[in-house]
Amino acid sequence: MSSKRFVRFVLALAAVAAATASGPARADGDDEAADASARRTELVELVERCSPSVVDINTYAPIPNYPGSYTLSWGSGSILHESGFVVTNDHIARYRGQQNIILNTGESYEYRVIASSPDEDLAILKADPTGPLVPIRLGRSNDLMLGEPVLVIGNPGGLTHTISTGIISRLEVGGRGYLPGGIQINAAINGGNSGGPVINALGEQIGVVVAKSLDTEGLGFAIQIDLLRAVLPEMLSAETRYGYRLGLTVDTFGPTELAAADGQAGGVVTAVEADSPAAAAGIEVGDIIIQFGEMAIRDGMHFYLALIEREGGQEIPIRLVRDGEAVEVVVTLVDIPPRPAEEVEGLTQGILLEAYLGQWDQLPDFDELEATSARSVSQFALPVDDGRTEDFALRFTGYIEAPADGLYTFYTNSDDGSRLYIGGDLVVNNDGLHAPVEAGGMVRLAAGKHPITVTFFQRAGGAALEVSYEGPGVDRQIVPAEALFHREPAPADNGPPAPADIEGRPARDAHGGDEAE
Repeated sequence: MSSKRFVRFVLALAAVAAATASGPARADGDDEAADASARRTELVELVERCSPSVVDINTYAPIPNYPGSYTLSWGSGSILHESGFVVTNDHIARYRGQQNIILNTGESYEYRVIASSPDEDLAILKADPTGPLVPIRLGRSNDLMLGEPVLVIGNPGGLTHTISTGIISRLEVGGRGYLPGGIQINAAINGGNSGGPVINALGEQIGVVVAKSLDTEGLGFAIQIDLLRAVLPEMLSAETRYGYRLGLTVDTFGPTELAAADGQAGGVVTAVEADSPAAAAGIEVGDIIIQFGEMAIRDGMHFYLALIEREGGQEIPIRLVRDGEAVEVVVTLVDIPPRPAEEVEGLTQGILLEAYLGQWDQLPDFDELEATSARSVSQFALPVDDGRTEDFALRFTGYIEAPADGLYTFYTNSDDGSRLYIGGDLVVNNDGLHAPVEAGGMVRLAAGKHPITVTFFQRAGGAALEVSYEGPGVDRQIVPAEALFHREPAPADNGPPAPADIEGRPARDAHGGDEAE
């Protein structure tokens, strides 16, 4: 429904209300069909068309020490693909307990969390329905208009599939703790709407509801759908997550005009890695993927969803469109083993910390700098007692012990920038000038010790650094001291610069204690 049609709908509704209040009563009979037709507005049809693509999310969690009692948490989501993929907020996905999505028909399915991004407050869920679901049509948020009508369907207060309408009341929302670049709407938003879709007059999802103002009426906020399009490949990181290699990338911002004109909307291949399984299968840049295994691909985002829960050795049939002609290929995914542990001796508990002075807007090249101090510390943390609060950088180096083979996720929460490397591979990139922000990344590790480096810089204002991880048998937690090791520099190589704190005062000893007086 276009914006003009929406306005006409509102004006027509007002006219009908006025006529009903002042005009004479009408006879029944032949007018009933006309009445029903007049009531079936384009807004009603839009709601009917989009409702099957929205899910209510309910989570039941037992209350400790109260047998038979539960807490109930509510949220909303939208169906990305008929196979059961759903997008919602990360803060909804974090609810613990029995997790269910509920369709507009009342059907209920348990779901599992596939991936989430706390920084963007987005998450992907997966249910296993008995039949195909009705996916929502994904739009773009690069051309939103102030005053554009929007529809919100969600689960406020557990009132399933509640409808509200409004307009886009502000663009590029930022500040006051709200998501930069978000959408402000005046449609009614309440607890339980989080994660649900913001839908335009064409029935396209243009945003994901994230919050409401608690101190101002009529202000709701949503994440632009283009942010989901941008972060989905990295958020899923399917090849790293499941340990295989495919070696191609696809445009997540929609089909090309040519693809749409040919009726072959799909995922357009933008890059193919040399010597990859994709290259061996003959896939080329510009190919349009319309089927990946059993999954239909109608949008570039669907391609990345199709990579979920695959494994090395699988043979995947792929249907392509190339120069207007249908092409079928088969790609064999290659298994990638976890990064091997390193055999190292002579390690002691803790991590080596080097400090540097200077002003930077992003992390410097530490190999080009001279450290002003070096000492061992027990964990990744800021030296809170060195006196200096700005214009410095830190580099932590040593080894981390992985207790078992498998997938590990590392996180840094920092103000300002930070990065985390395993060996020479960048796992977490949280660089730049910013307030406290969390970023994460995944790596597959074999059991044993692996080189780890964390870098950090502070320009001005508040300073913070927190490093956490999770993996096989490891619940998410701050990296503990017992998992960190380092090698003391050998005396023959003169070691690092003479220990001193970053203000140049007398050093602390290797265990962080004050020198004896």
